[in-house]
Amino acid sequence: MKTGISSWAHYEGQTAENKTLISLLTNPFSSRGITHSTPDQSESFTISSAAAAAAAAMGRVRTKTVKKSSRQVVEQYYSRMTLDFHTNKKVLGEVATVPTKRLRNKIAGFSTHLVKRIQKGPVRGISLKLQEDERERRLDFVPAVSAIRTDRIQVDKDTLDMLSALGMSDIPGLVPADPTAPVGLGARRN
Repeated sequence: MKTGISSWAHYEGQTAENKTLISLLTNPFSSRGITHSTPDQSESFTISSAAAAAAAAMGRVRTKTVKKSSRQVVEQYYSRMTLDFHTNKKVLGEVATVPTKRLRNKIAGFSTHLVKRIQKGPVRGISLKLQEDERERRLDFVPAVSAIRTDRIQVDKDTLDMLSALGMSDIPGLVPADPTAPVGLGARRN
């Protein structure tokens, strides 16, 4: 049986696991435990359904139900949530009635993901008192030295001429720049 690989030269020196993975990635019909063999019948190997399922399960979709319920749980029980999936699974079992284990695990997994994101910064869709306090604290912070220093502003001759044409040449802190020093990105290189 021929797979999507144009040449079996890719298989030279490969282990059976690597051959299985290469075959899984190149042949979409190999997820049923089909036996593949090289064109000269010198070597054959079998792809198990478990290996195919593992390769097929790379990306999962989180439904709106999982996301919405997870956000509600994190918002209401943030103090009990941790960075550990298994702990969050137990907390979810105590505070909510989830119809199936599979759905409970999905909600617990996304809740763990949200808790990790909340620690890094604010998360859209979750209104936590803790998160709001942190945001207010950041907004109320006044630095000791301003990031915009206006005590000395270097401008070149053209800019100084434009400012004087507008009648703004008497701004305190204006210092004409040295014409020999490059202004902007630096000297050009060849």
